[in-house]
Amino acid sequence: MSELLSQNQRGENLLVIQSLPAFSGKGKTPLADAQAEAEAMLAEYRQGMEDGLKAECDRYELVCMHWLLGQKYVGLAYSVELQRAYLLYAGAARPDPEDESIWLLDAAKELTMLMRTLVTPDQCSTAITYWGGINQQPVFAYRFKLADAPASIKF
Repeated sequence: MSELLSQNQRGENLLVIQSLPAFSGKGKTPLADAQAEAEAMLAEYRQGMEDGLKAECDRYELVCMHWLLGQKYVGLAYSVELQRAYLLYAGAARPDPEDESIWLLDAAKELTMLMRTLVTPDQCSTAITYWGGINQQPVFAYRFKLADAPASIKF
């Protein structure tokens, strides 16, 4: 358990007791564990991009979002030059196939707010694209268009 002292809106001191998240127990902090997992997922997504996009993968910036669209460690690959973005999910973390059309719209809206440029789905909702990752699990890729043709992306 951890105790935190905070203030509410009226300026009153409050004692907040919370459970600390579990971690590896190898002398690392939960933050270090999360960073290591994010780096492993980045390697997985990079391998998937190399498999799926071949030589074009070098034209993309790749980031691992710790939390996006209700999932942990989602890959986001984007290219201002190509005006394209991919959301990348490893293995079972992908959206429910029955709700993909609605999910694509929700994802486009969240990416629009995150990237501060208009983002639209650039695939039909029934298209399933997956690439090979390092651990032989599929990396599911969802393609989006950067419709405003931004000169740069700032998060």
